[in-house]
Amino acid sequence: MSVKRRWFYNFFAGFALVLAAIFWILFAPVRLGGQNEYILINGNSMEPAIKQADLIIVRKSDFYRVGDAVAYRSPELKNVVFHRIIGLELDRYIFQGDNNDWIDSYKPNISDLIGKQWIRIPNAGKVVEWIRKPLFAALLVAGSGGIILGFLFNKSRKKKVGTTVDPISRFKEGVIKTWDTTSRSENAIPSSAITVNPPFSEPEHSRSSQMLKARHLNGVIEVSFFLLGLFALASLALGAFAFFNPLTRLTTQNNLYHQKGTYTYNAPAPAGVYDSQMVKSGDPVFTKLTCSMKLLFNYAIMADGLQNLTGTHQITAVLSDPTSGWTRVIPLEPLQTFNQDNFSSQVQVDLCQMQTITKEMEAQTGMTSYNYSLALSPNVTITGQLQNADFNDTFTTPLVFQLDAVRAYMVKSDPQIDPLNPIKDGIAKFEFIEPNSLTILNIKIPVASARTLSMLGFSVSLVGLLVLLTLISHTSRRSKEMLIRMKHGSSMIDVESSDISLTRSAVDVLDIDDLARLAEQNNTVILHEARGWLHTYLVEADQITYRYTLNDAQETSKIEQHQESRVSAFNLQQGIKNGEFKVFYQPIVSILDRRILAVEALLRWQHPQNGLLSAKDFINQAETTGLIDTLGEWMLQEASRQVKEWRKNGFPLRLAVNFSRSQIEKQPARLISQVLDRTGMSLDALQIEISETSLIKNPELIFSNLMELQKMGVHLSVDGYTGDSSLTNLKQLPFESIKIDRNLIMKLDQPQEAEYVQGIISAALDRGLNVVAEGVENRFQMNMLRSQYCSQAQGYLIARPAPAVEISALLSGK
Repeated sequence: MSVKRRWFYNFFAGFALVLAAIFWILFAPVRLGGQNEYILINGNSMEPAIKQADLIIVRKSDFYRVGDAVAYRSPELKNVVFHRIIGLELDRYIFQGDNNDWIDSYKPNISDLIGKQWIRIPNAGKVVEWIRKPLFAALLVAGSGGIILGFLFNKSRKKKVGTTVDPISRFKEGVIKTWDTTSRSENAIPSSAITVNPPFSEPEHSRSSQMLKARHLNGVIEVSFFLLGLFALASLALGAFAFFNPLTRLTTQNNLYHQKGTYTYNAPAPAGVYDSQMVKSGDPVFTKLTCSMKLLFNYAIMADGLQNLTGTHQITAVLSDPTSGWTRVIPLEPLQTFNQDNFSSQVQVDLCQMQTITKEMEAQTGMTSYNYSLALSPNVTITGQLQNADFNDTFTTPLVFQLDAVRAYMVKSDPQIDPLNPIKDGIAKFEFIEPNSLTILNIKIPVASARTLSMLGFSVSLVGLLVLLTLISHTSRRSKEMLIRMKHGSSMIDVESSDISLTRSAVDVLDIDDLARLAEQNNTVILHEARGWLHTYLVEADQITYRYTLNDAQETSKIEQHQESRVSAFNLQQGIKNGEFKVFYQPIVSILDRRILAVEALLRWQHPQNGLLSAKDFINQAETTGLIDTLGEWMLQEASRQVKEWRKNGFPLRLAVNFSRSQIEKQPARLISQVLDRTGMSLDALQIEISETSLIKNPELIFSNLMELQKMGVHLSVDGYTGDSSLTNLKQLPFESIKIDRNLIMKLDQPQEAEYVQGIISAALDRGLNVVAEGVENRFQMNMLRSQYCSQAQGYLIARPAPAVEISALLSGK
């Protein structure tokens, strides 16, 4: 086997191992250390989206939302249910099948949830059921076994067909035929055409040491290729997972609290009516015996970590007629405040007064009703904090009495609920940003650490590969024999036989790789004999002996050290003359509706040797050589001509062009007027951007030029704003907008940096400045900017800088 193929197989083996590991991580079930469960659908409650006999792979998640299709364990059915979340009730989820008219009776909490839908395989359940049948399972095993045995038999047969007599014995017996001139190949020449110099003498122990060293090196290289391939691919796989996931995530912490109220009431009573001379809680109150009822209400809120509690309460009597809908609210106490987790309130309820109110209403309205509802409500409102989460809630569960002409008795609508001890649960939700993590085989790894590990692992792999290639290169320079052994050592046998090297009826080949290819094609080995510096390699195929001879001393002396030097120099003058410069455009969009409002013109150089270069690769040299003015004028002219064309076609875009400090100092108004006169674009469509660094030093030197541009109607913007210069000072200059620097946008996933950017946006908006974010590369950044009322954005998430033809297609929606 050739060395390239062997090394490829080693690399492929590492690749296959990594793929197998990735497959295991992605699809392993929970019982075997994975994150998945396999659900076989047995029913039609989720049709039409999910049908009976579908196989659903569900994956455990930290967050479940309304609309997710989720599997959960139902203690009522003693089975797994796969339905969709339609709502939340405190810390419990409400489920319903897509094809059901009713809601699931059991409301699981997060510990009951198995996982939400990840992959659906239609009708896979039928295959699983088919395999489960004993007959079909036996046929599957028998068929698989037959295929494996057939493959092994075929391989063994090929081996036997290709097996030849021991090559060393054949050489010793002299079974070597003379070279037939009619069978020569273009890669081989007869032995008479070459001259072999006498070997130099070399100590036997030195030669043996070299051979052992070469063998060892060959093994090290093969193992190293395998390990480096394994390590590099594992690092790339980890990096793919890590960079696919954001560094942080928004987490909601649900803090449960309980509100409890306790009602007690009593009233005096004459002896003989009740068990005692006191009406107790739960007893009816007869107004003929007593009109006044004393009501005591005790309230408490319970949870760990409650603080900053404030609230109000007021007991009211709500008198109503369920039939007509008439209602009358009578306050029984003034509005009270409290700042603890409990309070008590006591009021007197005049039942006779309540009866009088109903009689007066009947007398005035002509309505007659025999039963009224009397609801005594505490009307509690409370605000506070629970484990850093703000919450506000109410507690208004009333104690309800039925009131008629002779009595008031307590209503107990649900036998499972005690009306004297109402309870209400609530949740204080606390949202915070926390580091995101990956779960690999039930091991949680922070995304930031995974990114670092992947980059470190890949870097180590590249360094290792570089060291390995350097070792191979160094070895090949020192000795070609060692290079041959590294490449073909696994198919080579060292022999000591004077008959071999003296064989005259042999075909000499020009390259050792040709000889190795012959050995591989004929399923034989390469025989190697060393005599001092002279090495002879022989292969027999079809009764013909092929030979390659190496004089390692001569080869070593012929090796020369070559150094390449590559000098790259930008020839700006030639580039301008040859029309190698291009204008690219990057859209600037409204964050609110993604509408393209402007394009920024960006200079590119299509270098004939180095490819497409961005401005940062040549702008310093352009400024040093003074060619920046020529390039700037050309770009402004090309860009304004193109923007005029877009505006003519119905796209009212603004053109943003960056000017350097030196350009602003050299009468920019005159340059702009001349260019726009040639192109015909209106001044109102132009926005000149000046970097913040250009403004920090001596802004008074360019103040007059900026004011002149403003009077012309040109819009001005600060580019790359980092907050180093005060917005108050910038307000004194004629700027309309700022562009927040891309380095700040990149760090929006860091809370401290996000707060800093929010401060810049708020301050700019307060001063009437438009705010543009540049370098927006992901949705997290876009959502953060939207939440902070940033108005415009540009970056790779929206569109990369592109030629005018691609921007035209984008504008046209093609």
